[in-house]
Amino acid sequence: MTVDGANLAGEIPVPVRERVLGPTYRWVSVGMFTLVFLAAFEAMAVTAVMPAVAADLDGRSLYALAFAGPLAVSVIGMIVAGNAADRGGPRLALYTSVALFVAGLLIAGTATGMWQLVIGRLVHGLGGGGLTVALYVIVARVIPAALQPSLFAGFAAAWVVPSLVGPFISGVVADSVGWEWVFLGVVGLVVPALAMVVPSLRRMSMDAAEQRPPWRISRIAWATLAGVAVLVLNLSSEASGWAGWALPLAAVVVMAVAVRPMVPRDTLRGARGLPATVLTRATLSGAFFGAQVCTCRCSSLASPTS
Repeated sequence: MTVDGANLAGEIPVPVRERVLGPTYRWVSVGMFTLVFLAAFEAMAVTAVMPAVAADLDGRSLYALAFAGPLAVSVIGMIVAGNAADRGGPRLALYTSVALFVAGLLIAGTATGMWQLVIGRLVHGLGGGGLTVALYVIVARVIPAALQPSLFAGFAAAWVVPSLVGPFISGVVADSVGWEWVFLGVVGLVVPALAMVVPSLRRMSMDAAEQRPPWRISRIAWATLAGVAVLVLNLSSEASGWAGWALPLAAVVVMAVAVRPMVPRDTLRGARGLPATVLTRATLSGAFFGAQVCTCRCSSLASPTS
């Protein structure tokens, strides 16, 4: 039998097993989970208020773009943040991503027109993408390898829970104090969550002898091109005449070309191993977010106020 890591005789100390929510890693784990949860909340939970937002701002033509835009630009944020973390550690990547995330929320929460809301969504989508990658790097550098699966499982839950309870919470907030606070209210939660992570960042140190990899400009450019193609694809629904079919076709071709350099070789044909894993996850994510948007869009069209 042991008491506080030692046997009753007090002769041989028995090491206490570390846990993600143990004294050593409790605050950084809770802080990182909260940041992932808030990013997921803004990506999915706003589906409940988007019909009201589109009606209030007279922006149904930009409805799809308001959903797809953040996801499209998040890829750019992921690649830039990953490259920055490789070069100088995750601190700057995390702080910059959080700043963009908060700025986007403020822009969207104070929007007086649909275009301002879309711009805010794009900015916080960019920050949300970078935020996710920066946190993954922090896990690798701060959390022991034996505890990392538990924390990654928590990150997965942080994406699932908002899809279950987020629409209800955002709907209640919108009905009580207005849809603006679905964005503005999150800002007040980001700051304490980041504060929980900062002490662990200060304890990290970069190996001075470690060679910094160069900026992967080509990969960032491909990600930007893919994001722009997604935005054009969503805007093309408002085009008429030949542009109504030429723009979507061109956007799909550009996306197919731009994605190839950003994924493992043979991903598009589902080769065994990592390529098949990436393709499967991409397909599942596309189906998941597509179902979210379609469901909310159908409810908007069926609404008596639409």
